[in-house]
Amino acid sequence: MASRYGRRKGDRVVTSAEDREFNREYERAKRSAARADRIEPRAKSARYDRRTNRIVVELRNGATFMFPAELAQGAGRGIAEASRRLRITPSGEGLRWPSLDADLSLPNLLAGEFGSKGWMAKLSRNGRGAVRKEEQPKARSSRRSKA
Repeated sequence: MASRYGRRKGDRVVTSAEDREFNREYERAKRSAARADRIEPRAKSARYDRRTNRIVVELRNGATFMFPAELAQGAGRGIAEASRRLRITPSGEGLRWPSLDADLSLPNLLAGEFGSKGWMAKLSRNGRGAVRKEEQPKARSSRRSKA
């Protein structure tokens, strides 16, 4: 019901100034989400590859990321049976195995973080957790050797 002070919303009266502020915040949030979708990694699809025992994630930008299933906290055990239930979160920012109660953040996976700090420490002790950067090839000399 409208009054000269604003319209009623539940137990309170909402003024047109509040409506305008809400609309500004809403539009700002939509722009922020659209920008994040353009620049942040988002999963388009994900699957378990039985042949290589890897999780394969196709990103919306066309890139593909894969990692050994046993590195992912919670996903390594029973992964073959649970692979049919691998889900992508609605935003595309995460992977979820409901039957394993395992959730992984895509930005963290891309950063080489496959679980909690404790999990990463355990992987490190087992010699599996250190995601090492490959050495850059040494620059070649532009001069040819005279042999």
